[in-house]
Amino acid sequence: MAGLSACSTATRSSSALQPDWPSVATGNAGVIPRPGIAPATVVDPRFANVAARTSWTTMLPDSKGMNQMTPIRSVTVHHDGLPSPLASTRSRDAQDRLRTIRRGHVNHNGWADIGYHFAIDRSGRVWSCRPLVWQGAHVKDRNEGNIGVLVLGNFEIERPTSAQLNALAIHLKTLVAAYRIPQRKVYTHREWPGAATACPGRNLQPAVNRIRAQGLVA
Repeated sequence: MAGLSACSTATRSSSALQPDWPSVATGNAGVIPRPGIAPATVVDPRFANVAARTSWTTMLPDSKGMNQMTPIRSVTVHHDGLPSPLASTRSRDAQDRLRTIRRGHVNHNGWADIGYHFAIDRSGRVWSCRPLVWQGAHVKDRNEGNIGVLVLGNFEIERPTSAQLNALAIHLKTLVAAYRIPQRKVYTHREWPGAATACPGRNLQPAVNRIRAQGLVA
């Protein structure tokens, strides 16, 4: 899709769907750094159920165009903001959408890879995107030590599913525990100072607020 940029917005609505867990080959979520250390390489078993990057793309990041991840200290939640809603819970449709986003980030934005580290589809499946050894490209001037979590869909015009929200809450709790991230450092895109964006959309922002209010620290 030409002209794709991160976290664009549009207007329309769509009803939530029930969970439909796809049978996708899983693998480790990529090599991930230890808390407070970058870019050390260990595989954390808590990410064993994350669908491997290789399950949706054979393209490799351009390491020459990326910076190594600094010690992780924050997480940012996004929506994709694509003009068309994502109504499907099928894994192949999530894979297609991830490939579309990556093409836009690489071919239009000129980035080295998809900008986000993880994505969550409408079935609640979590996908590995940019490996965590590399700094993301998802919040302008705020990417150092910042994990990007994309919730697939445009939540200005549709609503996240209960499966997405459950998976988001679990994944945020896992990240907070794994990297000792203070709950106050779990943001949405629009909460960053100077971020002129509606991301993650008016239908996802209240849900993120509720997830944080319920607590992310065990």
